[in-house]
Amino acid sequence: MRMRRTEKIPPAVQAVGNALQPANAMFTGTQLTGSLPVDITAGTGNPYIVFDEMIFASMPDRPLPVPTTNFTGSQTGGGQNADRFDLETRSLALFTHNIFALTPDDEITAGLRYTREEKKVDADLNVTGVPICDALLAPDGDQLAQSLRVLLPVACNPILNPEFNGVYHDTDTSEAFSGTLRYAKHLSDDLMVYAGIARGYKSGSYNLQRSGFATSVTSYDAAGNVQQAGNTKPAHLRDLAFDEETNDNIELGFKSSWMDGTLTLNGTSFYQEIDGYQESVFNGVNYIVIGSDVISQGVELDVRALPNENWAISGGMVYLSAERQNAVDIGTTVLPADVQLGNAPEYVVSAQATYHEPVGANSEWFAHLNMRWNDKAAITSAAVDTSTLSAEQARAINDVLVNDSFATFNGRLGMRDLSETWTMSLLVNNILDEKYNVLAFAVPSQPGQFAVFSAPPRTIGLELAMKF
Repeated sequence: MRMRRTEKIPPAVQAVGNALQPANAMFTGTQLTGSLPVDITAGTGNPYIVFDEMIFASMPDRPLPVPTTNFTGSQTGGGQNADRFDLETRSLALFTHNIFALTPDDEITAGLRYTREEKKVDADLNVTGVPICDALLAPDGDQLAQSLRVLLPVACNPILNPEFNGVYHDTDTSEAFSGTLRYAKHLSDDLMVYAGIARGYKSGSYNLQRSGFATSVTSYDAAGNVQQAGNTKPAHLRDLAFDEETNDNIELGFKSSWMDGTLTLNGTSFYQEIDGYQESVFNGVNYIVIGSDVISQGVELDVRALPNENWAISGGMVYLSAERQNAVDIGTTVLPADVQLGNAPEYVVSAQATYHEPVGANSEWFAHLNMRWNDKAAITSAAVDTSTLSAEQARAINDVLVNDSFATFNGRLGMRDLSETWTMSLLVNNILDEKYNVLAFAVPSQPGQFAVFSAPPRTIGLELAMKF
Protein backbone atom coordinates (compact mmCIF):
# COMPACT_ATOMS: atom_id res chain seq x y z
CA MET A 1 0.00 0.00 0.00
CA ARG A 2 1.43 3.40 -0.94
CA MET A 3 0.27 6.49 0.85
CA ARG A 4 1.09 10.10 0.02
CA ARG A 5 0.73 13.17 2.14
CA THR A 6 1.71 16.78 1.43
CA GLU A 7 2.40 18.99 4.42
CA LYS A 8 2.97 22.71 4.66
CA ILE A 9 5.95 23.08 6.94
CA PRO A 10 5.58 25.53 9.85
CA PRO A 11 7.66 28.69 9.51
CA ALA A 12 11.30 28.09 10.23
CA VAL A 13 13.80 30.73 11.22
CA GLN A 14 16.63 31.77 8.93
CA ALA A 15 19.42 34.11 9.98
CA VAL A 16 20.51 36.51 7.25
CA GLY A 17 23.21 38.79 8.60
CA ASN A 18 21.74 40.26 11.77
CA ALA A 19 18.15 40.09 10.53
CA LEU A 20 15.93 37.08 11.08
CA GLN A 21 13.31 36.25 8.48
CA PRO A 22 10.60 33.57 8.46
CA ALA A 23 10.92 30.91 5.79
CA ASN A 24 8.25 28.54 4.50
CA ALA A 25 8.68 25.33 2.55
CA MET A 26 6.56 22.59 1.03
CA PHE A 27 7.55 18.93 1.19
CA THR A 28 5.83 15.96 -0.38
CA GLY A 29 6.78 12.49 0.76
CA THR A 30 5.73 8.91 0.30
CA GLN A 31 5.79 5.82 2.43
CA LEU A 32 5.71 2.22 1.28
CA THR A 33 4.20 -0.37 3.57
CA GLY A 34 3.51 -4.03 3.08
CA SER A 35 3.96 -7.52 4.44
CA LEU A 36 6.82 -8.59 2.17
CA PRO A 37 10.43 -7.91 3.21
CA VAL A 38 11.34 -4.53 1.73
CA ASP A 39 14.71 -2.81 2.13
CA ILE A 40 14.62 0.88 1.26
CA THR A 41 17.97 2.61 0.96
CA ALA A 42 18.74 6.25 0.36
CA GLY A 43 21.63 8.64 0.18
CA THR A 44 25.03 7.00 -0.05
CA GLY A 45 24.20 3.35 0.20
CA ASN A 46 23.33 3.15 3.90
CA PRO A 47 19.89 1.97 5.08
CA TYR A 48 17.67 4.64 6.51
CA ILE A 49 14.38 4.45 8.36
CA VAL A 50 12.07 5.90 5.75
CA PHE A 51 9.25 8.14 6.88
CA ASP A 52 6.79 10.07 4.77
CA GLU A 53 8.04 13.60 5.37
CA MET A 54 10.96 15.66 6.67
CA ILE A 55 10.68 19.11 8.21
CA PHE A 56 13.59 21.51 8.41
CA ALA A 57 14.14 24.18 11.06
CA SER A 58 17.15 26.28 10.09
CA MET A 59 19.33 28.93 11.66
CA PRO A 60 22.36 29.04 9.31
CA ASP A 61 25.01 31.68 9.74
CA ARG A 62 24.81 32.32 6.01
CA PRO A 63 23.14 30.78 2.97
CA LEU A 64 24.99 27.82 1.46
CA PRO A 65 26.55 28.83 -1.89
CA VAL A 66 25.53 26.59 -4.77
CA PRO A 67 27.65 27.64 -7.77
CA THR A 68 27.34 26.21 -11.24
CA THR A 69 30.41 24.13 -12.16
CA ASN A 70 31.58 21.92 -14.98
CA PHE A 71 32.78 19.15 -12.64
CA THR A 72 32.06 15.64 -13.81
CA GLY A 73 29.04 14.19 -12.03
CA SER A 74 29.24 11.10 -9.87
CA GLN A 75 29.48 7.87 -11.80
CA THR A 76 26.46 5.59 -11.93
CA GLY A 77 26.81 3.12 -9.08
CA GLY A 78 29.55 5.17 -7.47
CA GLY A 79 29.78 6.37 -3.90
CA GLN A 80 29.94 4.32 -0.74
CA ASN A 81 28.92 1.00 -2.26
CA ALA A 82 32.10 -0.97 -1.58
CA ASP A 83 32.56 -0.62 2.19
CA ARG A 84 32.63 -4.08 3.74
CA PHE A 85 32.71 -4.77 7.46
CA ASP A 86 33.01 -8.24 9.00
CA LEU A 87 32.36 -8.37 12.76
CA GLU A 88 32.76 -11.68 14.58
CA THR A 89 31.77 -12.09 18.24
CA ARG A 90 32.53 -15.01 20.53
CA SER A 91 30.75 -14.96 23.86
CA LEU A 92 31.18 -17.14 26.96
CA ALA A 93 28.89 -16.86 29.99
CA LEU A 94 28.77 -18.73 33.30
CA PHE A 95 25.83 -17.96 35.56
CA THR A 96 23.78 -19.15 38.51
CA HIS A 97 20.32 -18.04 39.66
CA ASN A 98 18.98 -19.24 43.01
CA ILE A 99 15.87 -18.68 45.14
CA PHE A 100 16.18 -19.39 48.86
CA ALA A 101 13.00 -19.75 50.95
CA LEU A 102 13.83 -18.43 54.42
CA THR A 103 10.26 -18.97 55.65
CA PRO A 104 6.99 -19.72 53.85
CA ASP A 105 6.57 -15.96 53.41
CA ASP A 106 10.16 -14.78 52.95
CA GLU A 107 12.56 -15.50 50.12
CA ILE A 108 15.86 -14.26 48.76
CA THR A 109 16.84 -14.38 45.10
CA ALA A 110 20.56 -14.31 44.31
CA GLY A 111 22.19 -14.49 40.91
CA LEU A 112 25.70 -14.10 39.55
CA ARG A 113 26.94 -14.04 35.96
CA TYR A 114 30.40 -13.95 34.40
CA THR A 115 30.61 -12.78 30.78
CA ARG A 116 33.59 -12.77 28.45
CA GLU A 117 33.39 -11.58 24.85
CA GLU A 118 35.97 -11.48 22.10
CA LYS A 119 35.33 -9.34 19.03
CA LYS A 120 37.22 -9.32 15.76
CA VAL A 121 36.42 -6.80 13.06
CA ASP A 122 37.82 -6.50 9.54
CA ALA A 123 37.01 -3.72 7.10
CA ASP A 124 37.74 -3.16 3.42
CA LEU A 125 36.68 0.38 2.56
CA ASN A 126 36.60 1.73 -0.97
CA VAL A 127 34.62 4.79 -2.01
CA THR A 128 34.59 5.12 -5.80
CA GLY A 129 33.11 7.29 -8.49
CA VAL A 130 32.95 10.66 -6.67
CA PRO A 131 34.97 12.91 -9.03
CA ILE A 132 34.06 16.18 -7.32
CA CYS A 133 35.52 14.91 -4.05
CA ASP A 134 38.71 13.76 -5.76
CA ALA A 135 39.03 17.09 -7.56
CA LEU A 136 38.60 19.16 -4.41
CA LEU A 137 41.13 17.01 -2.54
CA ALA A 138 43.77 17.14 -5.29
CA PRO A 139 46.72 19.31 -4.14
CA ASP A 140 47.37 20.48 -7.70
CA GLY A 141 43.76 21.09 -8.63
CA ASP A 142 42.82 23.76 -11.13
CA GLN A 143 41.80 27.27 -10.16
CA LEU A 144 38.09 26.43 -10.13
CA ALA A 145 38.64 23.49 -7.77
CA GLN A 146 40.74 25.62 -5.44
CA SER A 147 38.12 28.37 -5.35
CA LEU A 148 35.41 25.83 -4.48
CA ARG A 149 37.29 24.10 -1.67
CA VAL A 150 35.13 25.95 0.85
CA LEU A 151 32.46 23.41 -0.20
CA LEU A 152 34.63 20.43 0.72
CA PRO A 153 32.76 19.51 3.94
CA VAL A 154 29.53 19.30 1.91
CA ALA A 155 30.80 17.69 -1.29
CA CYS A 156 33.14 15.28 0.49
CA ASN A 157 31.68 14.58 3.92
CA PRO A 158 33.25 11.81 6.05
CA ILE A 159 30.94 9.10 4.74
CA LEU A 160 32.27 9.70 1.21
CA ASN A 161 35.84 10.68 2.02
CA PRO A 162 38.28 8.59 -0.07
CA GLU A 163 41.07 9.51 2.38
CA PHE A 164 39.68 6.69 4.56
CA ASN A 165 39.89 4.01 1.84
CA GLY A 166 41.93 1.00 2.94
CA VAL A 167 41.99 -2.33 4.77
CA TYR A 168 41.62 -2.32 8.55
CA HIS A 169 41.68 -4.89 11.37
CA ASP A 170 41.06 -4.72 15.11
CA THR A 171 40.28 -7.01 18.05
CA ASP A 172 38.78 -6.38 21.47
CA THR A 173 38.25 -8.53 24.56
CA SER A 174 36.00 -7.65 27.49
CA GLU A 175 34.90 -9.46 30.63
CA ALA A 176 32.75 -8.57 33.62
CA PHE A 177 30.68 -9.87 36.52
CA SER A 178 27.03 -8.94 36.92
CA GLY A 179 24.27 -10.14 39.21
CA THR A 180 21.20 -9.55 41.32
CA LEU A 181 20.11 -9.77 44.95
CA ARG A 182 16.45 -9.43 45.93
CA TYR A 183 14.38 -9.92 49.07
CA ALA A 184 10.62 -10.61 48.80
CA LYS A 185 8.02 -10.69 51.57
CA HIS A 186 4.54 -12.19 51.12
CA LEU A 187 2.29 -10.16 53.40
CA SER A 188 -0.73 -12.24 52.36
CA ASP A 189 -1.81 -14.60 49.61
CA ASP A 190 -2.64 -11.55 47.49
CA LEU A 191 0.14 -9.08 48.33
CA MET A 192 3.92 -9.30 48.01
CA VAL A 193 6.52 -6.55 48.48
CA TYR A 194 10.14 -6.69 47.43
CA ALA A 195 13.42 -4.77 47.34
CA GLY A 196 16.45 -5.51 45.24
CA ILE A 197 19.73 -4.39 43.78
CA ALA A 198 21.22 -5.51 40.50
CA ARG A 199 24.08 -4.83 38.13
CA GLY A 200 23.64 -5.28 34.40
CA TYR A 201 26.36 -5.44 31.77
CA LYS A 202 26.54 -5.02 28.01
CA SER A 203 29.81 -5.32 26.11
CA GLY A 204 31.08 -2.62 23.79
CA SER A 205 31.30 -2.94 20.03
CA TYR A 206 31.89 -0.95 16.84
CA ASN A 207 29.93 1.51 14.70
CA LEU A 208 30.29 -0.14 11.31
CA GLN A 209 30.54 2.94 9.11
CA ARG A 210 33.45 5.16 8.11
CA SER A 211 32.09 8.56 9.14
CA GLY A 212 33.24 7.97 12.72
CA PHE A 213 36.95 7.92 11.93
CA ALA A 214 38.75 10.41 14.18
CA THR A 215 40.43 12.18 11.30
CA SER A 216 39.29 15.10 9.21
CA VAL A 217 39.31 15.90 5.53
CA THR A 218 41.54 18.76 4.48
CA SER A 219 39.59 22.03 4.81
CA TYR A 220 40.13 25.31 2.97
CA ASP A 221 38.96 28.88 3.24
CA ALA A 222 37.17 30.74 0.44
CA ALA A 223 40.50 31.67 -1.16
CA GLY A 224 41.60 28.04 -1.40
CA ASN A 225 44.12 28.24 1.44
CA VAL A 226 44.56 25.24 3.74
CA GLN A 227 42.88 25.80 7.10
CA GLN A 228 43.29 22.27 8.48
CA ALA A 229 45.28 19.41 6.99
CA GLY A 230 43.46 16.13 6.55
CA ASN A 231 44.51 12.80 8.07
CA THR A 232 46.24 14.43 11.04
CA LYS A 233 46.62 10.89 12.37
CA PRO A 234 46.05 7.50 10.74
CA ALA A 235 42.49 6.21 10.80
CA HIS A 236 41.96 3.16 13.01
CA LEU A 237 38.96 0.96 13.76
CA ARG A 238 39.27 1.94 17.42
CA ASP A 239 37.89 5.29 16.24
CA LEU A 240 34.62 3.46 15.54
CA ALA A 241 34.46 1.61 18.87
CA PHE A 242 32.11 2.37 21.75
CA ASP A 243 32.64 1.23 25.34
CA GLU A 244 30.85 -1.32 27.48
CA GLU A 245 27.76 -0.37 29.49
CA THR A 246 27.11 -1.14 33.16
CA ASN A 247 23.84 -0.50 34.95
CA ASP A 248 23.52 -0.36 38.75
CA ASN A 249 19.87 -0.53 39.77
CA ILE A 250 17.93 -0.23 43.04
CA GLU A 251 14.27 -1.25 42.96
CA LEU A 252 11.36 -1.26 45.44
CA GLY A 253 7.98 -2.64 44.48
CA PHE A 254 4.85 -4.64 45.14
CA LYS A 255 2.64 -7.17 43.37
CA SER A 256 -1.01 -7.62 44.30
CA SER A 257 -4.02 -9.65 43.25
CA TRP A 258 -7.67 -8.74 43.79
CA MET A 259 -11.16 -10.09 43.13
CA ASP A 260 -10.15 -13.76 43.08
CA GLY A 261 -7.27 -13.11 40.73
CA THR A 262 -9.27 -11.33 38.02
CA LEU A 263 -7.55 -8.02 38.81
CA THR A 264 -3.82 -7.48 39.36
CA LEU A 265 -2.08 -4.26 40.35
CA ASN A 266 1.71 -3.95 40.42
CA GLY A 267 4.01 -1.04 41.13
CA THR A 268 7.71 -0.33 41.32
CA SER A 269 10.06 2.56 41.93
CA PHE A 270 13.60 2.46 40.59
CA TYR A 271 16.90 4.30 40.55
CA GLN A 272 19.56 3.50 37.95
CA GLU A 273 23.11 4.73 37.41
CA ILE A 274 24.21 3.79 33.90
CA ASP A 275 27.88 4.06 33.02
CA GLY A 276 28.54 4.14 29.27
CA TYR A 277 24.84 4.18 28.29
CA GLN A 278 24.79 2.86 24.73
CA GLU A 279 22.47 5.31 23.00
CA SER A 280 21.67 5.11 19.30
CA VAL A 281 21.63 8.60 17.77
CA PHE A 282 21.31 9.87 14.21
CA ASN A 283 24.12 12.26 13.28
CA GLY A 284 22.60 13.30 9.96
CA VAL A 285 24.46 10.60 8.04
CA ASN A 286 24.18 7.36 10.00
CA TYR A 287 22.86 5.90 13.19
CA ILE A 288 25.76 5.61 15.62
CA VAL A 289 26.03 4.34 19.19
CA ILE A 290 27.51 6.74 21.74
CA GLY A 291 28.39 6.20 25.37
CA SER A 292 27.51 8.59 28.19
CA ASP A 293 26.69 8.43 31.89
CA VAL A 294 22.96 8.57 32.64
CA ILE A 295 20.89 8.64 35.83
CA SER A 296 17.40 7.25 35.34
CA GLN A 297 14.76 7.14 38.06
CA GLY A 298 11.02 6.85 38.21
CA VAL A 299 7.84 5.04 39.15
CA GLU A 300 5.84 2.48 37.19
CA LEU A 301 2.31 1.15 37.76
CA ASP A 302 0.48 -1.48 35.74
CA VAL A 303 -2.96 -3.03 36.05
CA ARG A 304 -4.62 -5.99 34.35
CA ALA A 305 -8.28 -7.02 34.51
CA LEU A 306 -10.12 -10.11 33.25
CA PRO A 307 -13.82 -9.19 33.71
CA ASN A 308 -14.98 -12.41 32.04
CA GLU A 309 -13.76 -15.08 29.64
CA ASN A 310 -14.13 -12.74 26.65
CA TRP A 311 -12.39 -9.58 27.82
CA ALA A 312 -8.77 -8.73 28.70
CA ILE A 313 -8.01 -5.14 29.72
CA SER A 314 -4.67 -3.72 30.85
CA GLY A 315 -2.94 -0.40 31.30
CA GLY A 316 -0.01 1.35 32.86
CA MET A 317 1.57 4.64 33.83
CA VAL A 318 5.25 5.60 33.98
CA TYR A 319 7.01 8.61 35.44
CA LEU A 320 10.61 8.84 34.21
CA SER A 321 13.49 11.22 34.85
CA ALA A 322 16.46 10.32 32.63
CA GLU A 323 19.34 12.79 32.34
CA ARG A 324 22.78 12.54 30.80
CA GLN A 325 25.50 13.41 33.32
CA ASN A 326 28.20 14.43 30.83
CA ALA A 327 28.02 16.32 27.55
CA VAL A 328 28.74 14.34 24.37
CA ASP A 329 29.95 15.83 21.08
CA ILE A 330 28.65 13.76 18.15
CA GLY A 331 30.29 15.92 15.50
CA THR A 332 27.25 17.72 14.15
CA THR A 333 26.07 18.97 17.56
CA VAL A 334 26.61 18.63 21.30
CA LEU A 335 24.28 16.62 23.54
CA PRO A 336 24.44 18.54 26.83
CA ALA A 337 24.34 17.27 30.40
CA ASP A 338 21.54 17.70 32.96
CA VAL A 339 18.63 17.70 30.50
CA GLN A 340 16.04 15.00 29.84
CA LEU A 341 17.09 12.55 27.15
CA GLY A 342 15.50 13.08 23.76
CA ASN A 343 12.27 11.20 23.08
CA ALA A 344 11.92 10.37 26.78
CA PRO A 345 8.70 12.01 28.02
CA GLU A 346 8.40 12.30 31.78
CA TYR A 347 4.90 10.79 31.80
CA VAL A 348 3.52 7.99 29.64
CA VAL A 349 0.10 6.35 29.97
CA SER A 350 -0.89 3.25 28.00
CA ALA A 351 -4.00 1.07 27.81
CA GLN A 352 -5.27 -1.81 25.73
CA ALA A 353 -8.36 -3.97 25.48
CA THR A 354 -9.00 -7.23 23.66
CA TYR A 355 -12.32 -9.00 23.06
CA HIS A 356 -12.50 -12.52 21.64
CA GLU A 357 -15.36 -14.93 21.02
CA PRO A 358 -15.39 -18.51 19.68
CA VAL A 359 -16.46 -19.26 16.11
CA GLY A 360 -17.09 -22.96 15.80
CA ALA A 361 -15.02 -25.47 17.75
CA ASN A 362 -11.48 -24.49 16.71
CA SER A 363 -11.36 -20.77 15.94
CA GLU A 364 -12.36 -17.37 17.26
CA TRP A 365 -12.72 -13.78 16.14
CA PHE A 366 -11.11 -10.97 18.08
CA ALA A 367 -10.92 -7.20 18.28
CA HIS A 368 -8.04 -5.27 19.83
CA LEU A 369 -7.49 -1.58 20.57
CA ASN A 370 -4.47 0.02 22.23
CA MET A 371 -3.62 3.58 23.19
CA ARG A 372 -0.45 5.40 24.25
CA TRP A 373 -0.35 8.95 25.61
CA ASN A 374 2.97 10.80 25.74
CA ASP A 375 3.65 13.90 27.79
CA LYS A 376 5.22 16.95 26.17
CA ALA A 377 8.84 16.12 25.34
CA ALA A 378 11.78 17.24 23.22
CA ILE A 379 12.74 14.82 20.45
CA THR A 380 16.40 15.74 20.87
CA SER A 381 18.58 16.68 23.81
CA ALA A 382 20.91 18.64 21.50
CA ALA A 383 21.86 22.13 22.60
CA VAL A 384 19.87 24.69 20.60
CA ASP A 385 20.69 28.35 21.29
CA THR A 386 17.62 30.57 20.91
CA SER A 387 18.83 33.35 23.21
CA THR A 388 19.27 35.79 20.32
CA LEU A 389 15.84 35.06 18.82
CA SER A 390 12.53 36.75 19.40
CA ALA A 391 9.78 34.88 21.22
CA GLU A 392 8.02 34.14 17.93
CA GLN A 393 11.18 32.86 16.30
CA ALA A 394 12.03 30.68 19.31
CA ARG A 395 8.52 29.19 19.17
CA ALA A 396 9.04 28.32 15.49
CA ILE A 397 12.11 26.28 16.40
CA ASN A 398 10.37 24.79 19.43
CA ASP A 399 7.41 23.67 17.30
CA VAL A 400 9.51 21.18 15.35
CA LEU A 401 11.97 20.10 18.05
CA VAL A 402 9.42 19.59 20.85
CA ASN A 403 6.27 17.46 20.70
CA ASP A 404 3.26 18.64 22.65
CA SER A 405 1.46 15.89 24.55
CA PHE A 406 -0.38 13.54 22.19
CA ALA A 407 -2.09 10.15 22.04
CA THR A 408 -1.96 7.46 19.37
CA PHE A 409 -4.43 4.62 18.82
CA ASN A 410 -3.96 1.33 16.96
CA GLY A 411 -6.57 -1.32 16.25
CA ARG A 412 -6.89 -4.83 14.89
CA LEU A 413 -9.87 -7.02 13.91
CA GLY A 414 -9.39 -10.61 12.85
CA MET A 415 -9.82 -14.37 13.02
CA ARG A 416 -7.48 -17.05 14.40
CA ASP A 417 -7.51 -20.66 15.45
CA LEU A 418 -7.51 -21.35 19.18
CA SER A 419 -3.88 -22.48 19.17
CA GLU A 420 -2.94 -19.34 17.16
CA THR A 421 -1.31 -21.45 14.44
CA TRP A 422 -2.75 -18.96 11.97
CA THR A 423 -4.09 -15.43 12.37
CA MET A 424 -5.73 -13.22 9.74
CA SER A 425 -6.49 -9.63 10.63
CA LEU A 426 -7.28 -6.13 9.40
CA LEU A 427 -5.07 -3.58 11.15
CA VAL A 428 -5.06 0.19 11.42
CA ASN A 429 -2.10 2.03 12.94
CA ASN A 430 -2.29 5.66 14.07
CA ILE A 431 -6.06 5.61 13.69
CA LEU A 432 -6.48 9.36 14.30
CA ASP A 433 -3.60 10.23 11.95
CA GLU A 434 -1.78 12.04 14.76
CA LYS A 435 1.05 14.23 13.50
CA TYR A 436 4.21 14.31 15.62
CA ASN A 437 7.96 14.10 15.13
CA VAL A 438 10.09 11.14 16.17
CA LEU A 439 13.68 12.17 15.48
CA ALA A 440 15.73 15.36 15.22
CA PHE A 441 19.31 15.83 14.13
CA ALA A 442 21.74 18.59 13.25
CA VAL A 443 22.22 18.81 9.48
CA PRO A 444 25.83 17.90 8.59
CA SER A 445 28.03 20.72 7.26
CA GLN A 446 25.27 23.29 7.81
CA PRO A 447 25.82 24.80 11.29
CA GLY A 448 22.68 25.81 13.14
CA GLN A 449 20.33 23.76 10.96
CA PHE A 450 18.17 20.96 12.34
CA ALA A 451 15.98 18.44 10.56
CA VAL A 452 13.32 16.12 11.90
CA PHE A 453 11.63 12.95 10.74
CA SER A 454 7.87 12.83 11.21
CA ALA A 455 5.95 9.80 12.40
CA PRO A 456 4.26 7.52 9.87
CA PRO A 457 0.70 8.55 8.97
CA ARG A 458 -2.39 6.42 9.39
CA THR A 459 -1.77 3.03 7.77
CA ILE A 460 -4.28 0.32 6.94
CA GLY A 461 -3.30 -3.22 6.08
CA LEU A 462 -4.15 -6.91 5.99
CA GLU A 463 -1.95 -9.42 7.78
CA LEU A 464 -1.75 -13.19 7.58
CA ALA A 465 0.54 -14.83 10.14
CA MET A 466 1.30 -18.53 10.44
CA LYS A 467 3.39 -20.54 12.91
CA PHE A 468 5.31 -23.56 11.72
